[in-house]
Amino acid sequence: SDVFPDHSALDVPVAAVPASAPAGTKKMTRGFDDEPLEDCPLRAIVRRPHLDFRGGMGSNNWVLNGSHTKSGKPLLANDPHLGHSIPSVWYMIHLQAPGLNVSGVSLAGLPLVVIGHNEHIAWGVTNTGPDVQDLYAENFNLRDSTQYLHNGQWIGAEVRNEVIKVRDHRDYLLTVKVTRHGPVVSHDGDRDLALRWTALEPHTIRLPLLRMNQASNWQEFTAALRDFTVPMQNFVYADVEGNIGYYAAGLVPVRRRGDGSVPIPGSTDDYDWSGFIPFEDLPHSYNPPGGIIATANGRIVPDTYPFFISANWEAPYRTARIFQLLREEGPFNPADMLRIQTDIRALEDEWLAKQLLAAAAQHAPESSEAQFALGVLKAWDGQAHADSTATLIAEVTRHALLARILKPKLGEDLSGYHWSMSTIFLQNVLEQNLTRWLPPEDADFHVTLMKSLEQAVRQIPALVHSQSQAAWRWGDTIPLTFHHPLSRGLPLLGHLLDVGPFPQAGTGTTVKQTTPEIGPSMRMVVDFSDLDQSMQNITLGESGQVFSLYYRDQFETWYGGRSFPMLFSNAAVDKGAVHSLVLEPGP
Repeated sequence: SDVFPDHSALDVPVAAVPASAPAGTKKMTRGFDDEPLEDCPLRAIVRRPHLDFRGGMGSNNWVLNGSHTKSGKPLLANDPHLGHSIPSVWYMIHLQAPGLNVSGVSLAGLPLVVIGHNEHIAWGVTNTGPDVQDLYAENFNLRDSTQYLHNGQWIGAEVRNEVIKVRDHRDYLLTVKVTRHGPVVSHDGDRDLALRWTALEPHTIRLPLLRMNQASNWQEFTAALRDFTVPMQNFVYADVEGNIGYYAAGLVPVRRRGDGSVPIPGSTDDYDWSGFIPFEDLPHSYNPPGGIIATANGRIVPDTYPFFISANWEAPYRTARIFQLLREEGPFNPADMLRIQTDIRALEDEWLAKQLLAAAAQHAPESSEAQFALGVLKAWDGQAHADSTATLIAEVTRHALLARILKPKLGEDLSGYHWSMSTIFLQNVLEQNLTRWLPPEDADFHVTLMKSLEQAVRQIPALVHSQSQAAWRWGDTIPLTFHHPLSRGLPLLGHLLDVGPFPQAGTGTTVKQTTPEIGPSMRMVVDFSDLDQSMQNITLGESGQVFSLYYRDQFETWYGGRSFPMLFSNAAVDKGAVHSLVLEPGP
């Protein structure tokens, strides 16, 4: 499909190809099921408002061996991108106990470190994004709604009633039906859709954090990852011996037929899962020849990988920029890793700027505003600074271009269409001159580009709330505010509890992924030449109490792209301690 590409010239697959795979497995190719159900609209894209600058969630991690570092020892970096919140998503923790000395971040309710390092190893994670959910159309018996068809026989579904408490209203009674595939989640006319999802499989949610926290080498770490099930994560790894590695750990189904992209028949076994990708065959790499491993939610496997993982990878721009910097620069120290984590070079918008300038040479724009915009783009260095006019022009124009190309095919209302590879779709259309997508009223794509630019510059004044071109500042259109849960709908509390708004640098596809709701939730750099020189910080602070000194004491550092020492040795921790709280059991 033109619209949903799953490949790009910018992809950097990091996984090795397994030596062998069971017969009948499916290679990682994009294609809808060979016998999809009739009347199934494509729902691979998420409903979002028009002119949406938010992008998708994402994370970055990478690891370098000693050949790329100033110290000759590995460096590991990780910055998970999650929704902004108060308190911060993560809390920083250093745990010491017999057989355990580990530092990093954890989540409320978890007693161990999720991302971090011990004396021997370090690890960082990003989301792999596998396709682990399938919808099965079940045929229920019209005479007995508790029975459904399986291989020509009526069998009974599990039926249970769940009571949902609703404040100031009567209890809501929900009847739940569960087939052999999973719970029925949708009823549309005479079609019931049941969801099969790895997270709903019996005994699947396991987090082997203690074994990960105690691991001292690659063998022990990957042995722990065997029990890591959902959600699948890209783990990068480094150790004191100089080794680096990568494993995508988690459950990914092997399908007998199809790829799960559309609802499939549930009345037979033809489309069932035959199992999960064996752990040994999951994407992984250990001490690759180039000495660099990096993931940023993009495609991680080569075309020859024998299993299907996903056809809906995140856009490749963050991955491409990380590899560009890691391959062209160096040797590196921890400060260089932080600089890369906060990089705001907008490859996606740079590409469009070049397309616009080339098109203008063939078909000059009509308005003075469009001519002004082209002058700004011509002088642009590709950096998405908060005060960047060029970034705003490129971002708005890209949305206008996508709309101009899609509307003749999909209709005027495009508010429901958003997908991560949309710019790769545009690149393919323009660079390959796919005239089947040329708007009927345009002579060529040069005209399409210029009309999109004209449309964009007409929209910008409403976005910046000013007719002055001096107000064309990108960062003001994606303001950052951390909202406290108690401030929603209560403006007076918001003034006290919320943090923001502030203009932002970066875009949804820069290494420093920036949107109004999503961004780096934590930054960590681990230095194996001296663990005390490692760095880490979260967004706001350790405390959720507004009057605490630690409510937002990390914010200025995080917002400015700086960090703090991640002290680890007892001597360094004692020297850096501001105060101690000792909890002792009562008599």
